[in-house]
Amino acid sequence: MRQATSRSARFSKRHTVEALALSDCPSKENGGDLGQIGKGQTVSEFENVLFRMQEGELSCTPVDSRYGYHIINLSRLQTVLPVAWLYMNFCR
Repeated sequence: MRQATSRSARFSKRHTVEALALSDCPSKENGGDLGQIGKGQTVSEFENVLFRMQEGELSCTPVDSRYGYHIINLSRLQTVLPVAWLYMNFCR
């Protein structure tokens, strides 16, 4: 696991430099980081790969979408609770 984390960190640093130099996406200013993404917020080609990945995983091949090619580094998964559940449990 340590080796995979180290490889991911090296990739992340290299990808940041490449994103700044080569990308046309506004995310290039953040090294290609898209931040927190929920279902329906990106194109289906991207989400089909993203939502099958595990935390800490790097996509093994570039993901082709209508916006170009992407390499996905899923750094963290976060559980989001529905607003109705939050209301029922904390707002009464």
